Amino acid sequence: MYYLELFIIAFAVSFLWMGFLWAISLKIKNAAIVDVGWGASVLFYCLIYFFNDSELNSKEFLVLIAVGIWASRLSSYLFFERILGHEEEGRYKKLREYFKTNVSFKMFWFFQSQALFNGFLSLPFLIVAIQSDGVVSLIDLVAFLVAFIGIWGETLSDDQLKQFKLNPANKGKVCEVGLWGYSRHPNYFFESLIWIGYALFALSEPYGFLGLIAPILILYTLLKFTGIPATEEQAVRSKGNLYRDYQKRVSAFVPWFPKK
Repeated sequence: MYYLELFIIAFAVSFLWMGFLWAISLKIKNAAIVDVGWGASVLFYCLIYFFNDSELNSKEFLVLIAVGIWASRLSSYLFFERILGHEEEGRYKKLREYFKTNVSFKMFWFFQSQALFNGFLSLPFLIVAIQSDGVVSLIDLVAFLVAFIGIWGETLSDDQLKQFKLNPANKGKVCEVGLWGYSRHPNYFFESLIWIGYALFALSEPYGFLGLIAPILILYTLLKFTGIPATEEQAVRSKGNLYRDYQKRVSAFVPWFPKK
């Protein structure tokens, strides 16, 4: 029962947070703010689990460092790249077209679906908070390393894309700089690696296998739902045959050598 109570409290906080972001999205007319708040929502779950009734132990501290760096880096990057001085992304415009009627009401529940989704993603942190004795094991160090590599790779790929877009000569072109020459979505690949790292933190605890739900959900979302499919659909609309050629040559997800 304690598990459920803790989850409900964390979900309630995330629900209020996403409701606040939805209200802001109405004001700025940009639903991409949900992406900015997504990482913070995950961090809220983590903080509530770890500070529920005791002092932070060594393992919780290690997890919190990994989650805190990831969430703050991702949220700040998305704020400057998708909100400040930017109009709403094409995929959110398409989502509004899909909703057709009562768009604001349906958008509210879209935002709240992220709050619930993050609840399932937070399972590794809940397991650590409830089951861990605080001892940092070898697998925990491996988990931190995997998450750190994921954060590094995601940061690098985001920066490479940002620098590419800043050059006016690249307008209308497809980014194939650095990691983008080996994967069409290196940022998504490294994002999945981060969540594999988070799941590994839970794996050494009783029932830790349940933490694997998080990277499985992330992979499904990125590969089949709002990640690659939506992003590539928008890329084909905006860049046409240039992007279709890119699709033929470069791996969709896992970085690999491009076809000639």
